[in-house]
Order: sequence, then C-alpha cells, then structure tokens
Amino acid sequence: MRRIDYYLNNTGVPLEGDIDSNLFQWFHSSSKGNYSGMKDAKLNNLIEAQRKEADPGKRLEIVREAVRYINTELFDNVAMYYPIEIHAWQPWLKNYAPNWSYIGWPLEEAWLEK
Repeated sequence: MRRIDYYLNNTGVPLEGDIDSNLFQWFHSSSKGNYSGMKDAKLNNLIEAQRKEADPGKRLEIVREAVRYINTELFDNVAMYYPIEIHAWQPWLKNYAPNWSYIGWPLEEAWLEK
C-alpha cells in the first residue's frame, strides 16, 4: 500500500508513514492513545473501514472522510497538549526541521555542511 500523507498536526508538515497508525491511536475509542476519551461510533466505523479496504483509491476516500469528520464535527472534543520546546542548531546543519509529532531527532534527511 502506498504512503498517504495528511495534515493532522499543527506544523504544516505532513505526517510520515501510513495514516492508520495516527487515526487509530489518537481517535479510536478502544485505543490506549485516545487521551481525549473520544467515543464516536461513526468515527470508529470509518477508521475500521479504511483498515479493511484493499483498494487504495477507496481507502483514500474513507480516510479523507474521517479527517473531514474529525475537523468539522469532532474537533471541539479533541484534547491536545503541545509542550513548549526550544530547538537550536548550528547553521552548518542543513535540511533539519523539528517536528512535534516526531519522537527523537528527525535527522534522516539532514546533513552537515562545512
């Protein structure tokens, strides 16, 4: 299955990898990562449906519907916590961009220029 990027974060940088890991972890009522405690049957059905869909085009539409539903109908119910972070680096570190949703230092695409 191809990689699908969506803007479910506040950085303007697309999420890496498959969107299912974020949809299920953050929004499915059975997930331990659902810190907002959201329990929405329609959203659960959309998340489960995209997991079962083998056709990439149909799956993409289901995921888009889930994201639209979260943003239009449920966003007020989602509790998010954004810690304050300070990032500093030398000017010779190129292509580095901190991302709050990344665990660790996002250095796969960075290089040193000297």
